Amino acid sequence: MKIMKLLLFGIFIASSVPTVAVAECCLNVTVEISIQEGAASSAKLKAIVRNNSTSSIEINSSSLPWGGRYSTILAAVRESSPNEPLDQRFPIDDLGPETIHLKPGAKIEGQIEMHDFFKDMDKALQKDNLIVLWSYKLVAVDGKESKRLAGWVRVPRRH
Repeated sequence: MKIMKLLLFGIFIASSVPTVAVAECCLNVTVEISIQEGAASSAKLKAIVRNNSTSSIEINSSSLPWGGRYSTILAAVRESSPNEPLDQRFPIDDLGPETIHLKPGAKIEGQIEMHDFFKDMDKALQKDNLIVLWSYKLVAVDGKESKRLAGWVRVPRRH
């Protein structure tokens, strides 16, 4: 009888433990960030987001790499020793409610204006090349996320 009570108690405890549903790991996207071609736009980065999955992704346009100041992490460092980082700007971001649907296999492009991120960008580029480190994670409207992606680009000095 005592064993039966213990067994029933164990089943009760085991059945009352909440179960956790593990969501699909990550949205399958790739991000490419490069220098925007053209002398007048050397302080702009070109960003491409590609949906590599088999389903459409609904995205707030403000969460795209170019959609808001805080959607992408950027850090810029002078290439020459002592490799000083550029001071950053931290403006208030006014984000819009627009959403887009990125179909399977489709890509979307935009520009990241580095002047929005860094103080004295033009002055720094007159003196030295810059190494710009970037990091981005896509968050869809439904809350699903991509893995955090990262890389770097070399921004050449202006002559």
